[in-house]
Amino acid sequence: MAKNLKKSKKRGFKPTGIKKKGKKKVRGNQKIKGTTGHAVNYITRNQAIKKLQLTLIEFRKLCILKGIYPREPPKAPRGKDKTYYYKKDILYLMHDPIIRKFAERRVWKKKVIKARNKKMPSLVDHLKKHKPKYSLNHIVKERFPTFLDALRDLDDALSMIFLFSYMPASIKINPQRVTNCKKLSIEFSYYVMRSHSLRKVFVSIKGIYYQADIRGQTITWLVPFRFTQKINPKEVDYAVMLSFLEFHEILVGFVNFKLFQSLGLSYPPKYSEISFEMGNDLDSIQEDTITSDTNINQIQQQQQQENKETEKKNKTELEIIKRKQRESKARLSTLSNTLNKIQVSESSTEDSIDEEEEEKEVKQQGESDQQKDGKTEEEEDMFADDEVNKRRKELSVYENLFKNCHFWLSREVPRESLQFIIKSFGGKITWDNCGNEQDETITHQIVDRTVLPKQHNIMTREYIQPQWVYDCVNARWLIPTEQYKPGAQLPPHLSPFVDDHKVGYVPEYRQKLDQLYREIHGIPQPETTTNVLLEESESDEEERFASDLATEQKSSVTQSKKKKLQKLAQRQEEEEQKETAESLIPSKARRLLRRIKYNRQMKQDELDKLEDKRNKLKSGEAKVVDKSTIVYTTKQHNSEDDESD
Repeated sequence: MAKNLKKSKKRGFKPTGIKKKGKKKVRGNQKIKGTTGHAVNYITRNQAIKKLQLTLIEFRKLCILKGIYPREPPKAPRGKDKTYYYKKDILYLMHDPIIRKFAERRVWKKKVIKARNKKMPSLVDHLKKHKPKYSLNHIVKERFPTFLDALRDLDDALSMIFLFSYMPASIKINPQRVTNCKKLSIEFSYYVMRSHSLRKVFVSIKGIYYQADIRGQTITWLVPFRFTQKINPKEVDYAVMLSFLEFHEILVGFVNFKLFQSLGLSYPPKYSEISFEMGNDLDSIQEDTITSDTNINQIQQQQQQENKETEKKNKTELEIIKRKQRESKARLSTLSNTLNKIQVSESSTEDSIDEEEEEKEVKQQGESDQQKDGKTEEEEDMFADDEVNKRRKELSVYENLFKNCHFWLSREVPRESLQFIIKSFGGKITWDNCGNEQDETITHQIVDRTVLPKQHNIMTREYIQPQWVYDCVNARWLIPTEQYKPGAQLPPHLSPFVDDHKVGYVPEYRQKLDQLYREIHGIPQPETTTNVLLEESESDEEERFASDLATEQKSSVTQSKKKKLQKLAQRQEEEEQKETAESLIPSKARRLLRRIKYNRQMKQDELDKLEDKRNKLKSGEAKVVDKSTIVYTTKQHNSEDDESD
C-alpha cells in the first residue's frame, strides 16, 4: 500500500475533498467584495470588539461614555442581522486611556477570584481597597467643549438623575449613588429657584415636567412622583442605565459648579443636617461666598465674557428686527408712490394738472422724505427700547408672581414640587415642622381633601387645591380661586408646551382664561368680536330703510349671483392649474406632496372630532363619566334609527 501511495504522488494524484486556501486572483478590473464603496466605511460589532480587545459589556459601556452609536449603512455589506459602526469611530476609541483601565480591571478581578479560592481574606480586602479607578473628566471636556453645549444636552441627564434620586437602594443600585444623585438634584433646583429661571410646569401621569431658561437655553426635565417604586429587575436592564448615569453624574457636577460660581457661591455647598432630616431640602444648603481674590477675579472675567456673548446675541437680534422694519417701510413707500402715480394718471385723463403744482408736490415730498430719514434711526432705537422693556416685564413676572402670597402646605400635598415652584416665583411657604398654622400672615392654604374640618375655616385666607399653583405659573397671572376650592370639580389642566392657536383647536377653558385676563387688565378684545358688534348695530338701520331699497335689492341679487358664478369659475380654473402643475412634478416630489396633504387632512380630521365632542357635550348628547370616559345618550341613537327607517 505504501508503495502504491508513493507512486500515486509521483504521478500527480490529488485526493478529493481538500482545497488549498490562498489569495483570490484578480483578473483585470475585477473588484473584490468589501474593498470599495460603503463597505469600507463600516465595521461590524464583533470586528470592533476584536480590534479593541474588549468584552461585549466593556465595549457597550465605552460607546455610551464616548457618545458613539450604531449606524445603518445604505447596503449592509455583511448581512442585515448585524450591527454596524463607523470605522472612524472605532479608530477614535482605540486611543482612549479607559481601555487600559478596563484591562487592569480584568486582571484585578482574576486576582480577587484567585484569592477567594485560596481562602485568603486579608489579600481580598487589600485588593478591594486598591481597585483600579478611572476618571471621565476628559470625556466630558471632549464631548462638550463649551458651557452652552453642556446646557443643550442636559435634558436627559437631569431626568436620569432625578429618577435615581427617588429609586430605592438594592443590590444592583449602590446607596452612595442614590445619595449623590439626590444632592445633585437639590443643587440644580436650588440654582433654578435662586435665579428665578423656571418657566413652565406640567403634571402628567409619568411625573412633573419642568422647563427652565438658563443662559438662553431651554432645559426640560421630568421628575417622578415620590412613592415607593417596586421594579422587577428582570424587566429593566440596569447595566445600561448605570453606565449612562455614571457619565451624567459627572456632567451635572460640572454644570452645577459653573452655575454656583456664576452666583458667587462655593461648590460643593455645605448642608445643614437638621433641615435636611426635616425634609426641607432646598433650605438645607448653606450659602458660602467665595472670599479669595483669585477666585473672584476668575469669576469676574468669566462673567464679562458671558456678558459679551449675550450682548452679541442681542445685537444680532436687534439688527434682524431693524432690517425687517426697513424692508416693511420701503415696501410701504413704494406702494404709496405707485398709488400716487395711478391717481395722477386717472386725474390727468379727466382734468389737466399744472406743471407748477407738480413741482411743488415733488419738493414737498423730498422735504418730507428727508425728515423721515432723520427720524428712522430714532424710531429704530425706540423699538429696541420697547423690546428691552418687554423682557424686563417678563422677568419681573417670573420673580414676583407669588410675592404677596404666603402659603401653608397640608400633609397630603406634594411638598417638594410646590416648595420648588412657589419659591422660584417669589412666594413664602410654611408647614407643620417649619411654622404655625394659625399665623395671620398666611394668605393661601393648599389642601387636597374633599371636606375641611370646622377648625380650618379661617376667613382671612383662601383654601385651594394644588392645581391652582401650576395653572397660575403657566398662565403667568393669579387666576381666580373659585373653581379650585376643596371638593370642587377642577378645570382641565392645560399643557403649556402646546400652542393651541397654531394647532387650530383652542380649548374652552383657555378661551375663558384669555377673556378674564383681558377684562381684569383692561385689554381690548380682538378685531373679530368688534366687527361682529358693528354689523349687529348696523343691521337695525338697514331694516328701517328696507322698504325704500326694494328695487335696488332685485338688481343686487342678480349681481350677487353673477359674482358667485365668477368665484366658482375661478376656483375651477385654480384647481385645474394645480392638477396640471402636479402632473408636471417628478414622481418623488409628487409622493412628498401627497404625504403633506395626507398629514394635513389627518390633523384636520382630529380637530373636527374634538369640536364634535365639545358640541355634543354642550347640547347634552354626551356625558363625561369618571372624569375620563365619554358616554353618548340614547337620543342620538334613536334619531339615527329614525333616519335609517
